[in-house]
Amino acid sequence: MSLSTTSNQDDIDNNIYEIFTNSLVEEFIDTVDCDIWYNFYMEDDVYDYIREDIIENTFNSGYDNILEEYNKSYTLDFKTSIRLLKFIKEELVDNYESEENFCNMFNDRVDSETKIINHYAYWYIRENWCDNNLIIKIFKNIYKYNSCKSKHNKLINLYTKLDIKNKQKKTIIKILNDKFDTDILQNIICAY
Repeated sequence: MSLSTTSNQDDIDNNIYEIFTNSLVEEFIDTVDCDIWYNFYMEDDVYDYIREDIIENTFNSGYDNILEEYNKSYTLDFKTSIRLLKFIKEELVDNYESEENFCNMFNDRVDSETKIINHYAYWYIRENWCDNNLIIKIFKNIYKYNSCKSKHNKLINLYTKLDIKNKQKKTIIKILNDKFDTDILQNIICAY
């Protein structure tokens, strides 16, 4: 956006970043144990995950004012409203040719303030989330740590299974030594 921002707009932008960061952390915590993961070693997959699973689910899925929903205070004065509307217009009308969506924000029985805030939050974070590369680096490092931890857990589980099998073999050998001839026992062990 080429226009300078107002202090109210800066507050709104900061609130949007806080919501985004909290959503990113919550989503990550919720999906850490799931087997469905993007390959976070590839930068494009990180971007896809954040766009599809974080931004869409958080900023494009509700009808309530997103800032109020997350208990963020803000002031929407006239000057700030105009700046937000210019940004939304640029995204919806100029970039996506969706004049109808832009005009629908001002229909009767529509909470225009909520529509303005929600549209602005969605388009703002969609355009600006990757400016904060620190979040991406932290996200990748947490994933790498948990991935390695998961691999170690899988190795421990494999070792435990093999240890149980070895104990079972020793028990079987002991039982068979008491009951069968040594040649028969060797054939049975080889087959096992």
